Amino acid sequence: MEFHCLPIFLYLNLMLMTANAALTPRHYWETMLPRTPLPKAITELLSLESRSIFEYAGNDDQSESRSILGYAGYNQDEDDVSKHNIQIFNRLFFLEEDLRAGKIFNMKFVNNTKATVPLLPRQISKQIPFSEDKKKQVLAMLGVEANSSNAKIIAETIGLCQEPATEGERKHCATSLESMVDFVVSALGKNVGAFSTEKERETESGKFVVVKNGVRKLGDDKVIACHPMSYPYVVFGCHLVPRSSGYLVRLKGEDGVRVKAVVACHRDTSKWDHNHGAFKVLNLKPGNGTVCHVFTEGNLLWLPN
Repeated sequence: MEFHCLPIFLYLNLMLMTANAALTPRHYWETMLPRTPLPKAITELLSLESRSIFEYAGNDDQSESRSILGYAGYNQDEDDVSKHNIQIFNRLFFLEEDLRAGKIFNMKFVNNTKATVPLLPRQISKQIPFSEDKKKQVLAMLGVEANSSNAKIIAETIGLCQEPATEGERKHCATSLESMVDFVVSALGKNVGAFSTEKERETESGKFVVVKNGVRKLGDDKVIACHPMSYPYVVFGCHLVPRSSGYLVRLKGEDGVRVKAVVACHRDTSKWDHNHGAFKVLNLKPGNGTVCHVFTEGNLLWLPN
């Protein structure tokens, strides 16, 4: 889908002219996080900074964002879960004990940063409201019809972002790279690592095996996950979830393609909604087992060094 947004196009170009003297998102990252290399998910977004149109390439049903963020305050009732393609849950969630050499996973890696939406500098994104009570103003500034499917997607994403955090969790929807960096620094400090899933080339492979010595634990407890949300410009739904671990897992596809997959595992699921999709596919109940999920491309995992 495309947003035909001549008003916002002109508005943003004017704002860009006034923002030239400020730090760019890349420079802000490098200033705040001098010891943290830019992961591939971010370098690809930064390469799109010069785009001057809004091309919407999000998934209309937001299945993946909802399934991952489901334990971050999004209540999934029986009917809501049944509307989602159960294959999404099957390829995302598994048990920590499955992280071993020789284990075969049924999953696909789709490049979410290809033909994606623009990453706005904070000087611009902060001029655009991001709240339910200013919905009319948001739609007007983005040039979106009030009763359109895009308006519904915008409302759903803002609503998901404004859902309250669960006990022990911290969450933040970042409308700019600078905002995400500030949230991470406030929670973890400046000595952090940022990781995203990378594959060596495009692949249609649907089966991947964990290679020998292919599981590396990145850290425990303090883990922040940031997931791209469906929106006309880049918005990351970030949350710090207690009692979690991060892994880097090396996989090999049926066609020989190699993938470095980022994985998060959550040891405490007691506060998750009992209808969460992970429980459906793993036959678990809240508080039982350690639930893991793979990060598709475009998602970020942050941990202290």
